[in-house]
Amino acid sequence: MGENIMDTLKVLANKRMEMSLLRVRERDLVYKKKLDQVMQLEKEYEMFALDKEGRKLIDKLLETIDEANIEQASIAYLAGLEDCILMLKSIGMLQI
Repeated sequence: MGENIMDTLKVLANKRMEMSLLRVRERDLVYKKKLDQVMQLEKEYEMFALDKEGRKLIDKLLETIDEANIEQASIAYLAGLEDCILMLKSIGMLQI
């Protein structure tokens, strides 16, 4: 698949995923609890005494981890869409 098509699919899938996650998050108590933990840990991190270089390194690490997680979620969402299409096709509900 061309890189431009994959980029477009990722953008479209990310928009769809964001809408779906907003709807589902409201009912997911485990997810809400994890978000509360993240917010608490972020507060503790901000209060933690670190030198400028140490904080910069940790911030870059956390940012890169977030970016990798977002990319992984996008790929997983696209894989799930592909799986749905393949399943619908295999049971004859979709003809491509």
